[in-house]
Amino acid sequence: SPPAPVKVTSPGSWKVACYFLKNDGATMNQASVKTGVSYPWTRSVVKKLVELGAFSDKGRKVTVADQDALFKAVAWERPVNGLKGLGFRSCFDSEREALKELYANMEGIIPQSACTLFTAADMYLEGRASGGCVQLYADENAAQVVKSLMGEGEGVSFQVYNPDRELEAYSIDDVRVVSIEQAILDLAGLGSAGADAARVLVRKYRE
Repeated sequence: SPPAPVKVTSPGSWKVACYFLKNDGATMNQASVKTGVSYPWTRSVVKKLVELGAFSDKGRKVTVADQDALFKAVAWERPVNGLKGLGFRSCFDSEREALKELYANMEGIIPQSACTLFTAADMYLEGRASGGCVQLYADENAAQVVKSLMGEGEGVSFQVYNPDRELEAYSIDDVRVVSIEQAILDLAGLGSAGADAARVLVRKYRE
């Protein structure tokens, strides 16, 4: 049977892509060992990204040739707006206050919840959420719990996305946030609207 087509945005493939975003000029063998993704699959992912013009494979070293080409592939393959679920305006006037309240109550109850997109970018870059809208992952049931905890009013907007994979979440100032790799994936999935923020997060990721 023919080999399965490579999806750049599948969890294993994205681990490989991110390894090279962080370690430009590394080898496929290093990527396979460090990510735990099999060597044949790592090679297939690199081949696909070279075909897309995102990566360059010269000698044994793999380099990032065009970050935007990678982001375009992500936006085409996994448009994050397709995961949009519940949206509402809360009773809280500040994101910080809303998120503190939310994760003080949700910790342990809803493990599949974490901030993403611009909220995650704000948390990684500035250590606090801003912008007037909280974007987070939570499944359908969890989204209703979020809405009941936050209330409805004229305050901070909430946009809830349905998780399509296992979430790796971290705590920043007691707020659950997706991994920086996932945040880059999600922002790239917004297309041109998220590309600038994705580029800034990649710079942070490389530090």
